[in-house]
Amino acid sequence: MLNTIDWVDGDRRFNRMQKREKRAEERFASHASIIFSCFSTRNWSENRSVSLNLSAGGMCFESRLSFKPGADLYIRSGQNRETVSGNGNCDLLRSSTLAEVRWCRELIREDGTRYSIGVKYL
Repeated sequence: MLNTIDWVDGDRRFNRMQKREKRAEERFASHASIIFSCFSTRNWSENRSVSLNLSAGGMCFESRLSFKPGADLYIRSGQNRETVSGNGNCDLLRSSTLAEVRWCRELIREDGTRYSIGVKYL
C-alpha cells in the first residue's frame, strides 16, 4: 500500500508517494546537539549537528556533509540528556555510539545545501 506524504520546506511544498513504513521502532521528534565523525578514517574531524528524530534503533540528523550508505560513524551527545528538546524520550539519545549510515538525502536550504542522514545503531 502506498501513502501520500506532504511536507513544506521554506516556500516549497512537496508531495511524494512513499511505501508503507518499514521501521521496527517508533521515532520521536528531537532537537538534540550531537557530535559525529567518520569512524574509519585517518583524518579524524569532529562535526557538530542536531538530531531530527530518535528511535531505539537509530536516528536521523542534519549535516553539511554527505555520506554513502554503509559508512560507519562515531556519534556522541553534545549536551546533557536533561536538555534534549522534542516530544521524544531522552533515554533514546545515546551518550556515544557507533552507527551505520542507511541513507542520505539532500536538503536544499537558503543558507546552503545540507543533508538529512539516517543511521542505524551498531
